[in-house]
Amino acid sequence: MIKTLLDMGQPTWLAHPNDIRLSIGMQRGKSDKVDARRIAEYAHRYSDKARLITPAYPGFAELRSLLALRQRMITQRSGHRVQLKDNALYQGKSIKTLVKDELERQVKSLERSLKKLEAAIAALIAADEVVQRKKALAQTVSGIGPVLASELVAHTEGFTRFTTPRQMVCYVGCAPFERTSGSSVRGRTATSPCANKRLKSLLRLAALAAVRTPGDLRDYYKRKIEQGKRPVVALNNVAGKIIHHLWAVLASGKPYQSHLQVS
Repeated sequence: MIKTLLDMGQPTWLAHPNDIRLSIGMQRGKSDKVDARRIAEYAHRYSDKARLITPAYPGFAELRSLLALRQRMITQRSGHRVQLKDNALYQGKSIKTLVKDELERQVKSLERSLKKLEAAIAALIAADEVVQRKKALAQTVSGIGPVLASELVAHTEGFTRFTTPRQMVCYVGCAPFERTSGSSVRGRTATSPCANKRLKSLLRLAALAAVRTPGDLRDYYKRKIEQGKRPVVALNNVAGKIIHHLWAVLASGKPYQSHLQVS
């Protein structure tokens, strides 16, 4: 449907279902006709929030699908490898060889499929020179490797989805929010659960890798710990700092340098 609308040159806005559901308040009844009217009312009322998708959107959707498939296959491969270790410990001798051979065959098959899939992902990104260049710049930032760079490209639509680094930090779930009301509610500042959990997980791993390597991010992490922040909060701060470094690199068009200052 989206591709058809784009091919026809129609302006297309892809809104999140939760935005529509929460905007209409308590409602009774549901049918295709009622839902269509509610969507139309939402589009009319919140037209100022419209973010029209570009003809490049289907390509990024395909990239997200390939990356999701890659992650599922890696999870399956990891499960088979764990079973191989368990097989050596707990299986009886009569079936141990059979199970071992079958699991090894599946692991090798998944590895072959992963190579083909990664080649397809690389080709899809390389088809757009601008996106390919931005991905290469992203990988110069401490903590960002090929997988995270590809995921960022896919989920930010080639780093065009956001206009400020703060928006991107919020999207990946690294921005803390205050929770207070009057004199009675004094909740702990925390990140929002409404975040891209895949990117948040990858950025947490990137932050862990960055703080284990001598450099400005490791020094930043130590400063946060010295200020009394819990390690998990300090790591979240590092993940946010990685996004700010990424934003500065993309804005300047130059590879990351450790002395780069970000406000």
